[in-house]
Amino acid sequence: MNCVTCPEGMYLQEWDNCVYSCPLGYYETEDMKCAPCVAPCATCESETHCNTCIDNWFLYGTTCIAECPESEGYYDNSNTWTCDTCLSPCETCFEPAADANECQPCADSDDCLGDTWCCPQMYLCVYDGTYCNTATNEVWISGK
Repeated sequence: MNCVTCPEGMYLQEWDNCVYSCPLGYYETEDMKCAPCVAPCATCESETHCNTCIDNWFLYGTTCIAECPESEGYYDNSNTWTCDTCLSPCETCFEPAADANECQPCADSDDCLGDTWCCPQMYLCVYDGTYCNTATNEVWISGK
């Protein structure tokens, strides 16, 4: 059936079918049509609001980008295909950032293990760079 308009509450797909909701890869327009997401969006809420990205693109807020902005404190998370924020005290960090303190360079903190591991604020790198320490607590980082 080739539809030109749809009953109230239904959306017109680009292949002239009426549906109650648009399929993945399409978004619902104000004029009750299903419009395709614009690449590199895989799924979207509008022409400018991506929910997920096509392969090898990263979701940065509501936009898909090829690489996350490291200079703004983000890293490429290829497990979730999102731009994730480096955690303090890192200015920039590596993927996988299983350890939030694996960074380069350290921001306002003491460096440990050849400038790639940061001690959290109020901790100091101790002895041979194998752990961070405060007066009451220590965090072992040897074996990295």
